[in-house]
Amino acid sequence: FLFRLAGHDYPVGHLALMGQWLILWAINLTLLQHFSLRSWSWLLLLALATHAYLFAMCFALYFADLLKKDCHFARPRIKRGLLLLLCLWILEALSIGYFSSSSSAYADAGYGTYKWNLLSLFNGSPNWSVLLRLWTVDNGEYEGFSYFGLLPVLSLFLLCRRDNRVYLRSIVLPRWQVWLASVLMAAFAMTLSIGFGPFQLPISGLPFPLNLIGQTFRASGRFVWPLYYLASLTLLSILDRTLQRISSRKSLYYLALSFLAIIAFWDLSPALSQLRLSHSGAHAASSCPMVLNSDGLKVHSIPVRNRPENWSYWQWFALCNEASTSIGNFARFDENQASLLDRSLRSELSSGRPDPNTIYVVNDLDFLDRLNLPRLFVSGSWIVGAKPTIASVSRLLDPSKTVSGSSYE
Repeated sequence: FLFRLAGHDYPVGHLALMGQWLILWAINLTLLQHFSLRSWSWLLLLALATHAYLFAMCFALYFADLLKKDCHFARPRIKRGLLLLLCLWILEALSIGYFSSSSSAYADAGYGTYKWNLLSLFNGSPNWSVLLRLWTVDNGEYEGFSYFGLLPVLSLFLLCRRDNRVYLRSIVLPRWQVWLASVLMAAFAMTLSIGFGPFQLPISGLPFPLNLIGQTFRASGRFVWPLYYLASLTLLSILDRTLQRISSRKSLYYLALSFLAIIAFWDLSPALSQLRLSHSGAHAASSCPMVLNSDGLKVHSIPVRNRPENWSYWQWFALCNEASTSIGNFARFDENQASLLDRSLRSELSSGRPDPNTIYVVNDLDFLDRLNLPRLFVSGSWIVGAKPTIASVSRLLDPSKTVSGSSYE
């Protein structure tokens, strides 16, 4: 959650993946004595509406819970419930746009590009730990970021005691289906090049139809999260059990717990400082290209396509101005909607009646030459639009000049 909140690779993006509470909810449901079809239905419908990766993880835990609690599919109530749930999934996916015609900005990034490194659980690099920074994470392994934190790592040493190992078995064995599902997802997260710190062990490709799943879920490193949470909670429970056993009084227990919590937060202090900086108003304002203070602003590129020229500048510009935009770096991009929007934008400009609340970033120079509208050359891109809109941008760039005629650079 904090890793996504910090914006590890972009100033914004992947925010839906902060819905980690869905995985924790799924784990909680596996701990209940009885299978709750109603709770699982709500969870899976919410997960599908939040992010496909979160849905896939929760669904795997859901299936493991079915097996764990011996819910026979032949039971009429279970069969009717599963059939209804399947229909709801399909309707929801259709309404959200899961089956729309789309292209990917990462078509060349197949299964194995964004993966989990086996030592990620113990690696707080680059900015997440004072004590544990084993190696610099590179390539796509940031998607498998899963640093335990100091307390679960220390709790591993408590497994040297036999009674703690017995306690661990009492947690894992009655729920082996859930743990097996999580381990299999972690194996999928490692991909075809198993990373152990800076070392890589390539293995053979996935057989059909697993290769289709690998292509769909390219950022496979995320699938370590269920195992990460199960292991973290288990290790923390072992630590808690140990503290209660060695503390003669409740006050000593809470004192020891407070001390360990302070040490853990101190170890995470680089990450907390990074979070505070990245979400401070002053930092955001100082990094904005320009702020127009215009309500209802829209920013579009022509042609409308994924990752157009200079997309990062205009995406950040749109964010700073709270503008709606079609410019960005999207994992899925609806080509049909893009084509309709492109025709609409070109029609507005060709008619000589641009939307006064829209900035048009025109990368089609042949089309630009046919327009008789005010224009500016900003950060490597031509923008056109209504004269008041272009004039407001012009004044921010150089307050001593104004727009006159049909062009201004």
